[in-house]
Amino acid sequence: MAAFFLMKSLLLFCLLWLGAGVAHAQSMREVWLSMPDSLVGYVNQSKRIEALDYRDMGLKLDVKNLLSGSTLVDTLTSDFMEVRLSEASTLQMKLLATADSDSVVCVVRTFLGPEPESVVDFYGRDWQPVAARFAWPAVDELVQKPDTMPTVRYEELCRLMEPVLRSASLSIDENAITVGLAVPMLNVAEKEALSAILKQRKLKWDGRVFK
Repeated sequence: MAAFFLMKSLLLFCLLWLGAGVAHAQSMREVWLSMPDSLVGYVNQSKRIEALDYRDMGLKLDVKNLLSGSTLVDTLTSDFMEVRLSEASTLQMKLLATADSDSVVCVVRTFLGPEPESVVDFYGRDWQPVAARFAWPAVDELVQKPDTMPTVRYEELCRLMEPVLRSASLSIDENAITVGLAVPMLNVAEKEALSAILKQRKLKWDGRVFK
């Protein structure tokens, strides 16, 4: 009898432990719904719920946000989300496991001006900001001289890169972020010439930082 009660107690403990683990986990859907209105003021919780409702119904319909623009949930998986917030901005979010068995939310907001420019932030599950887990690569890490390009021409193109904008994109398939440069103050011919030396760089998540 004692063995029976011991086994029953162990089973109950295991069920409670597993239940705590499920409660502790957080889906991307929950992240989206719990996101503070202050992060994107013109897409409040009511609008975020509406956007998910359309997606659940299999309807790729825009939601009219509080600035009378259009918001659309484009992609949603268990750990990744991409949203077109408006005609001028997008939002990507990725749930990242950390080395201490916790998790953080990486948020990339990209503003679509003459060229895209991104802001990368990290939050805990309670939406409190956490220490930066990412540093933008230096400009010289995002350019490369083609073998066939004369050094004089390469240096000439490098001098055109002022000011530079930095953009970032989270991967849907892996825990990685891809970064690149853009230069808004150039004409079409200059931008085309500069594209020959610009390169993107992929940084991978190691449980602490993107590197």
